[in-house]
Amino acid sequence: MSKSRVVLSLPVLFLAVSHATPAPEVPAKKPYIATVNGTVLVYSWTNTFDTGASARGEVTEVVTAVKKTDAGLVITRSHKMEGSEFAGSDTFLLSEKGLFTTGASMTGPGVKGERSWKFDPPACLLKLPHEGGAKWKYRVEAQPGGLAGAEATNTARGPEEVVVPAGRYQAIRVEHRGTRDGKETRATFWYAPGVGLVKMTCEGVVQELKSFTPKK
Repeated sequence: MSKSRVVLSLPVLFLAVSHATPAPEVPAKKPYIATVNGTVLVYSWTNTFDTGASARGEVTEVVTAVKKTDAGLVITRSHKMEGSEFAGSDTFLLSEKGLFTTGASMTGPGVKGERSWKFDPPACLLKLPHEGGAKWKYRVEAQPGGLAGAEATNTARGPEEVVVPAGRYQAIRVEHRGTRDGKETRATFWYAPGVGLVKMTCEGVVQELKSFTPKK
């Protein structure tokens, strides 16, 4: 991103669980996030401003680490926007209860070292098993270093067909309604099995999956 302030893309911890507890099964043969190290996802995005002007670009995300824990799979993804000197990473937890964002980091000009944040408790992006109409709370506290806080109610819909540059997917739609820095926010996310996020719309921004290259 070209800004030093981080706003969660809602486009990313390790839970303290006794090692005596059996590890839960990670859902399904096709989880709602890429779970193989080295998988590459490229997203195209457009931003239509109030003035009528628009901007376009690409974001490349790469799965850089996958670790099985008692709480589920912990997945780390790097992200880099085309033409930007800023980069970062997001960490997710995948369990039978859902997909959660658990941490984020950022590097770039003016950033001394690496800024990193952990979300405790983790914020639920997608509740599993999926039930149409299911609602749950999403909350991330603002943290020093520029991380914007957010809270919302998420509602799951579908599955429904979504067409993006990468192809056609049957995806769960998540409607995000809440506040960030005291302002109302609205966003919609589509998650497809075996891939994860395939489309997002938020405040004039549309982000769609352009290509998906699984690491075999």
